Amino acid sequence: MASEAFIWRDWEKGEFPELRSHSRIKLEVLRQYVESYIEILFGNRFGVREVELTFVDGFCGGGMYKDNQPGSPLVLLRAVKTAKAKINCPRKNPLKIAGIFYFVDKDKRALDCLRHQIQNSEFRAELDRSIHLVHGCFSEKHQDVMEKSMRGRRNGPRTIFFLDQCGYSKVDMRIVAQISKAMNYKAEFIINLAITWMVDFLNTEGPFREICECMGIEDFLNLEKLVQIRKDKPVGWHYIIESQIGPAVWKASQSPFYSPFYIRPADSRRGYWLLHLAPMVRARTAMADVLWQNSSGTSHYGNRGLRMHEYNPRNDRSLYLDGFSLSDLNRDKCVQDLGPDIARLIRDEDISGITVGDLSERICSDTVANPAIIKDSLLGLKDAGEIIIAGPSNGTKRCEMISDKDVIKITGQRTFGFFPRKSIRKHSAPSK
Repeated sequence: MASEAFIWRDWEKGEFPELRSHSRIKLEVLRQYVESYIEILFGNRFGVREVELTFVDGFCGGGMYKDNQPGSPLVLLRAVKTAKAKINCPRKNPLKIAGIFYFVDKDKRALDCLRHQIQNSEFRAELDRSIHLVHGCFSEKHQDVMEKSMRGRRNGPRTIFFLDQCGYSKVDMRIVAQISKAMNYKAEFIINLAITWMVDFLNTEGPFREICECMGIEDFLNLEKLVQIRKDKPVGWHYIIESQIGPAVWKASQSPFYSPFYIRPADSRRGYWLLHLAPMVRARTAMADVLWQNSSGTSHYGNRGLRMHEYNPRNDRSLYLDGFSLSDLNRDKCVQDLGPDIARLIRDEDISGITVGDLSERICSDTVANPAIIKDSLLGLKDAGEIIIAGPSNGTKRCEMISDKDVIKITGQRTFGFFPRKSIRKHSAPSK
């Protein structure tokens, strides 16, 4: 957690800062994501004895909050420990997951507090061995951390950067792109943006331009258009930020996949936005699954189908003014909206014969849906007679379950009809 938002001066007296509601949501998403990611990545890798993952918490804070609420460093350490136990439960030969952790903060008092917390935890033996505390600003220390994590590793380790900055401009996307390239695009990033504060400058082009320059996204953003949208369109500022700033951050980062979501704090009118930038589709899948499982406090502004950031005046205005939560009700609506969009895409792009897995990878950063929702949409299209789903190599499909290797074929119909809600079925196959 970003130490500037909290006071660590009196931790030795037992006085810790309070963990706010939006921070609890972020930490729960982080915990679930790390556990899911490790299980997806290594759960089926039998015959492998040891794998390595690196975690960098760029604004780590003191590691403990009021009422013994753990901060991001302990959340990361315990998530890896839990995932390791889950993976090794059925194994005769346990898989060793070597986690390397770098906890960075410019507040020396916060790091002193964190050191004390780790020394009094089950992870004490790894302090200064696999757990490294780094004093300084992330913007100044990232190069050193990156070089240490890559030492002796020709292709670079798989690395997750958790960058929970206090504000919106302390993480330069040019640095993110530099890290990604240096680490052979094996790094991913979970980045916090205090977007409510950013929007205070949205109506004034000069100050907002300075903010975008600090973030390294000015070359990927039409500021004049953004300000004009703010003045002319019947949309909320949440949507403006998500639809304009999000894609700019994604392009500037040079990451192949991304997913945005907004955190609604229960105790504040201010809002926060987490961006997940991933190098591979499996990582994006894991995050999307976590978001739909952890719908409390998270939401999205934009469309429920494809082109999630594109403004469509024919749609319900509440999607752009109030957003929608990732609830079961909106899951069904997402299935409904996504189906016709997929059918149009297959016909317009002439990609009949594409596999389910390839389709999911192609559209995943253009929709809030996860692979399970995509498969339910395909089942609806199949029931409506708009597509045929064949087995691998165009073989006969012997069951209703859809796999990533199945082939989608378009029929001769052009109805693009909305399939009836009763045909929506929850797809139970796990998404890997």
